[in-house]
Parts: sequence; structure tokens; C-alpha cells
Amino acid sequence: MHDIRLALGLIGFLSVAVFLTGRRLLNGLSPRALDAVAVGLVLLTAAYLKFVWGQLWIVRWIPLPSVIVLSNWFPLLLAGLAAVVWVRMGGRVDESVSGSGTPAEPNAPTGSADAESDDPLTGSRTLAVRRTVMMVLIVIGGVWSVMYFIPIEPPECGDQWDPPQPPLPWFVCRQTHPSTCSAASSATILVALGIPASEQEMARLCLTRNGTTWLGLYHGLATKLLNTPYRPVFFESAIEDLPALAGPYPLLLCCRLDRRAARQRPQYVREGGWIPGMAHSVVYFGNFAGRHVIGDPSRGYEVWSDEDLRILWTGQGLRIVKRSSDGQTDSQVTTGDCRRTGFYPRTERRNSEPWAAGRTTHDRR
Repeated sequence: MHDIRLALGLIGFLSVAVFLTGRRLLNGLSPRALDAVAVGLVLLTAAYLKFVWGQLWIVRWIPLPSVIVLSNWFPLLLAGLAAVVWVRMGGRVDESVSGSGTPAEPNAPTGSADAESDDPLTGSRTLAVRRTVMMVLIVIGGVWSVMYFIPIEPPECGDQWDPPQPPLPWFVCRQTHPSTCSAASSATILVALGIPASEQEMARLCLTRNGTTWLGLYHGLATKLLNTPYRPVFFESAIEDLPALAGPYPLLLCCRLDRRAARQRPQYVREGGWIPGMAHSVVYFGNFAGRHVIGDPSRGYEVWSDEDLRILWTGQGLRIVKRSSDGQTDSQVTTGDCRRTGFYPRTERRNSEPWAAGRTTHDRR
């Protein structure tokens, strides 16, 4: 995943630039002004956390597979805060030397034990140690904020597929790990386009850890669709619009059984294996004879009613569209056939158990 490494390098470079530039601009400000800047950065971080971080609209502004890294601005904000802390705790770009031969500390906290020390050199060293500790903590926070979403190793997955059920032509990738429903669903969609894919490969590309984030899912599909006529797009719609959206090719739907609905309809938990409050990805193939055909990575083919969708679907999903540069519209694209590429997923007919033998339905979502 070279794009992720390049994005990490870019964020690291920008963070260092923000720190160095901020330290120079803030040098010489009064302690009160530095405190005001620090408060402003904290408020800006809170606003970013609430209105920007993890939001799907950011893909429209950064339409790159590595958007999960490039839209993470915590390292930049922490770098700005680090510059404030550096200057506030006595660090300066060009330290002047006082008449006593020790570095001047105009921004040292007033009233502190260090400021009142009889030995200015000892006080300066203590302040430098504190400043270094704060810098290390901030650097650790910045690195963690980015690397938390980049798993060292993806979950270990199998390669199990349900075959098409005529007249339905699609293979369904079955998830073999509790955290890979999104990876398996994305593999199902890619194979429907005629693009070879597996659960293991998509778990790696989707940055699956204990589950898969939306931007991680976008990374996986966008990476696989590079140099193809297709691209992934997030969408929100009403239930009645799904058949039209799924006309060209399948959709990925984000589903969740909320706790209130689980209490009112316990059969979803008892018979369907849904875990209240836990998100689950499924593939929507279309509406046939008034019923919605679903490819559930933990169950295989299922048929849902409008009521099922109303209860389970969150209203959000991901679809594949034709790139606009070729002049075609979405309606002009037909579902790919994996046979055209000579790629046949390894299929396995499964019994009613959603997982391998020995696991219960409650493990599936």
C-alpha cells in the first residue's frame, strides 16, 4: 500500500513544518497570548473532531484512496499545540544570553519554583526536561492518532464463496472472521464487476482491524478500482430508491439493529443472529418480484422485505459508478461477468450455519 506510506510521509512532513513555522511565529509572544493560542487550538481540534473527522463528505474534497490518512489532521493540530508548549515553556528560536551567561527564559511560567530558584541554570534544565517530556507525549499522540487506523496485520481470512443461485448470477463472498463483513461484501461487489478479489485481500486493503471504517472501505475499493472505468461513491437514499441505484450493479449497505428494535422484535437476534448496536455490511443485489435480494457475508443469499430494510438499514451505503471522463452515465453500465476474466471464485455450498462448524449465529455480525 504505497499510497498509505506516501500519505503518512506527507502528513509527517507537514506536521514538522507546522511545528517549526509555529515556533518561529510564536516566539516572543507573552504568556497570556500563548495561552490564548493554545485555547484556540484546543477549540479548533474539538470542532474538527465533531464536524470533519470521519465524515464521508470529505471524500468529495480529497477523492484519493488514501483519504483515511490525508483527512486525519490531528497530527497537524498537535504540531501547532507542540509549538505553543515549546515556546510557553521557555523554548526559543534564537535564545539570547543574559548577563549571567545563562539562556534567558522570557516565557517561563511565572510564580513557579523554577522561576524562583536561586540557581537559574538548574531551573532552566528542569524546564527543558519538562518541555522534552511534553514534546514526547504530543509526538506519541500524533503518531497514535494516525497509526491506530493502520493495522500491522489484517485478520487471517479464508476464501469461501457461495455460488450463484439461478436466475441470480452473483457469487457471494462469505466472511470467515467476525470483523470482515465489509471486506467480504466489497469482494462480492468486485467479482460482480469482473474484477478478481478475495476476503483476505480486501481485509488488507480496507485496513480492517476490529471492524472496518467507512474510509477504510473506501480505500480498499478505490485501490482495486484504479485504472478501471469505475469508482466508489458513498450515498444516502430512501428504501424506494434502492432498486434504481442497484440497477447497474450491486450496492453495499451499512446495517445496524438498534437496541429498541431488538427488544420489540427479538426474532432478529434469536433467529437472524443480529447483535444489537453493532454495524454490519451486506450487499444489495436488487428488487425481484417485490422482494429485496441480499448477499449477507455471514449467511449467503437472503430475501428481505421493506420492513426488514426499514429496521436494519441505516440509510447509508456505497455504490460503484462509472467515471465521468469516459462520457457514459451510470445507467449505461452493466454488471460485470467474472467469467469474462477467466476468474471463478472457489465456491462451497454451506448449511444453515452462518459460520464454520462449532460457531453460533450470534458470532455472525
